[in-house]
Amino acid sequence: MRIAPLLLCSLLIGSAHASPQASDLWLLYQESLQQDPRLLQAIAQKEAANQREREAMGQLLPQLSLNNTFSRAEHDYETATIRSNGVSHSLSLTQPLYAPGIWRSYQKYQELNKQQYWAETDINIDNALKIAELYFAILASEDELALNQAELKATQRNQQRVHALYKRQMAMLTDVLESDARAAILQTNILDAENAVHSSRNALAERIGRPIDEPLKRLPKAPDYAQLLRNENDWVKQALVHNPALRSRSHGVVAAEKAYREAQAEHLPRVNLTLSAQRSDIDYESNPTPEKDTLIASIGIQVPLYSGGSTTARSSTLYAEKDAASYDYERLKREVVRETQTALLNVKTGPERIKAAEQSLHAAEKSRQAAERAFELGVYNAVEVLERVRDEFRARRDLLRSHYTYITNLLLLYRWTGTLSEHDIRHSSALLEGEM
Repeated sequence: MRIAPLLLCSLLIGSAHASPQASDLWLLYQESLQQDPRLLQAIAQKEAANQREREAMGQLLPQLSLNNTFSRAEHDYETATIRSNGVSHSLSLTQPLYAPGIWRSYQKYQELNKQQYWAETDINIDNALKIAELYFAILASEDELALNQAELKATQRNQQRVHALYKRQMAMLTDVLESDARAAILQTNILDAENAVHSSRNALAERIGRPIDEPLKRLPKAPDYAQLLRNENDWVKQALVHNPALRSRSHGVVAAEKAYREAQAEHLPRVNLTLSAQRSDIDYESNPTPEKDTLIASIGIQVPLYSGGSTTARSSTLYAEKDAASYDYERLKREVVRETQTALLNVKTGPERIKAAEQSLHAAEKSRQAAERAFELGVYNAVEVLERVRDEFRARRDLLRSHYTYITNLLLLYRWTGTLSEHDIRHSSALLEGEM
């Protein structure tokens, strides 16, 4: 698929040429992977969730402990006082045989770990989209500045002609005032456009972690979007299956269910197997005895009876949180469907919008040329010429924005379907070839 040429203002934008100092989308995206605190935070949170799962699993495994006791005892009898030293060593192993609370806790942390994994994936995908959006926002703001400057130059040329004609009493005072007012408005617009350039670069700098002062590569005159396009029959189905935020929330719902069942398990008994070995030369009253070895195997059953109602209250709380997680998942699911459908519609109409913008620009150029000719012949006044100039530059803005919007809508569609990857950023960056 090939889109018609991208027209830039010939008054300010010359032929594009590569600059070794210019950055492109891919380079800035790579920087963001190393510097964006949102990504680094997500990575740390994912590691923390992984370790919490390992911690919970450890509660299911045998617990081994070693105890050493050294004692000095003094016994007063009627006839004498006896002092003795004693040593006791014991090794104890405890293995849960039936511990539903511990098992359900482990299942909960398994789901929380998966939830954080997909949350980190979603943040990575969202970062890729945001970098692209901020990049093209900079290009759009710089285009706006260039077009305002070019329109000001065109308006000033007409302004000079109107003033010259007015001195010769061939133009009306209203024409002079209108041209002066339009030039003043454009000068104000240039200031606003300069602020917008700084603001858009600062927004990208926040993600990258450094000032973005270098020039940026731009779209060529004839961008070919074929490498960005994909063939997919059911985008909504793709989104419901692959959207990482939705998958993260689904694991959050399961984790909330496991947390509720963990709380309920506090009403159930626990069974532990304990194996212990002890070597001691003192008895239970710290009296010295011949050294002996003791081996014990026991099964302990703990049955909870009453905890003041706290277990029931905790179960009720977690049940409500489980419901809340389910409702949040349903809300996000509907949002994903809506956003995917909206992005798909925008992508489908994108090429037609570009084509319409090209036709509008072509018509505006012809209209401006005809108006200037009619002004020279005395058919049009200066105000009508200024309106045609304004229409032409508005058409140029619309054409430039239609290209940027088409690219970002494509990436937005892939973002909602969970399929936006580094390859899409690389292909988008490959469209860029030079700087303004």
